[in-house]
Amino acid sequence: MKSKATFGKSIIEENLQYIWVLLGFATLVLLLVVGVSISEGKSLALKLDDIIFVASIVVIPLFAVNTIFLFKHFGLPYFPGKRKVLILKMAGLFLGITVGTLVFEAIYTANGIYDDDYIVLGSFTLSTTASEVVSNLFFAALVGIPIFIKQQVRQSSSLALAAKVEELEKANRLNVKSQLEALQARVNPHFLYNSLNSIASLIHINPDQAEEMVLSLSELFRYSLNSGNEQLSTINEEIKMVETYFGIEQIRFGDKLTCHIELDKEIGQVLIPRFLLQPIVENAIKHGTSKIGSGKITVNVRKEEDNIHFEIADNGPNFPNTFEVGYGLKCVTDQLNLLYKDQHLFEMVNTPKKQVKIVLKNILNNA
Repeated sequence: MKSKATFGKSIIEENLQYIWVLLGFATLVLLLVVGVSISEGKSLALKLDDIIFVASIVVIPLFAVNTIFLFKHFGLPYFPGKRKVLILKMAGLFLGITVGTLVFEAIYTANGIYDDDYIVLGSFTLSTTASEVVSNLFFAALVGIPIFIKQQVRQSSSLALAAKVEELEKANRLNVKSQLEALQARVNPHFLYNSLNSIASLIHINPDQAEEMVLSLSELFRYSLNSGNEQLSTINEEIKMVETYFGIEQIRFGDKLTCHIELDKEIGQVLIPRFLLQPIVENAIKHGTSKIGSGKITVNVRKEEDNIHFEIADNGPNFPNTFEVGYGLKCVTDQLNLLYKDQHLFEMVNTPKKQVKIVLKNILNNA
């Protein structure tokens, strides 16, 4: 059921579709009445019955419009199907026209205006009111039923088109999902090889560190395997994975490697692609800090308006001008292109400091 505000807005929009046409038609009738008066040399002053008649041209159809709207609004859940909807509209049309006609007949009578037009069927003569109702219903049905049928055909076409669009979107979502799963399912074999070598070397000289490294590696694999087949995770979870990964690498490099993470806690539960940050940190270690004596990596995650900024900086050698993006960074950019299209920024810069910058645009506004 729609809210009261939505219901009110819908009924106003429904009336606006017809009011201008009805006002235009009423204006033409009014001009016709004035024209007849001029041609017959009568006074241009409109009589009361003329004013009421012109008003009825606008108001009686609106009775029908609103009755049909109410029938559709409250009756559609109980009358699904094309034919039943058409019957619902026709019932609203006839009831609205009948009520509207009766209201104006009462106005005519209250003002001492009587109509002498009758419908005669053989020996049977309808009353003035009944004659007006039948006449209005006839003209309304003559105009309304073709409109309803046209609306039904148009609606059926729209529903069929919407179903096809939904199928295409579903296929596209499934395709994106499979591509993301493929991107997120792999662990860098070089990292695994180095980690296993480090564990093997630590088993005899420092069993506690070897055990810690195995546990961290299993945690990283658990996250990588993604038993829930989810393509997104929270920023907090991604930061935890960066810390887990960095812990493994720090066992290898010892004091030669440090990492500092700055996170705006307010955005910790925002969803982002899985393994968005870890490949960038891995790249910073492999191509940056591992080549110098004392490496330092800084991860900064913050919000600016509705955007989220990720900056991963290191103090290693600058990115070369002809730097080729490896598999890890390629996975990151592919995920961004799949999920955010033109609503993201990815760049690698050397000034004012060497860093990889990612901006997810309007992500907080859409969350």
